[in-house]
Amino acid sequence: MTDGEFLSVIKKTKRAPDGGRQPELSQVVVFPGTVREQRVSTKRTPVRVGDLVTLLTAGGGGYGDPAGRDPAAVRHDVQEGYVSEERRARKVYGVIG
Repeated sequence: MTDGEFLSVIKKTKRAPDGGRQPELSQVVVFPGTVREQRVSTKRTPVRVGDLVTLLTAGGGGYGDPAGRDPAAVRHDVQEGYVSEERRARKVYGVIG
């Protein structure tokens, strides 16, 4: 039984955006955590009331080499919560403390 349909139209599911580091690919996950789970791009999917759909966007890969970013700007980003963990600042940007 179908209550309706979900139409997903999404880009960058096979190739990541250009520039900076490679972000995760965009994904639409229909029926996550079930035996019907599927990752789709552009597709019509019959759905029932209560079905779940998850949209994961690629986000930004940034611009240029992260190691070239001003260390003071990275520290500010850590303080403001844009970079959630200091170890992330170390790993991605090469900035300690």
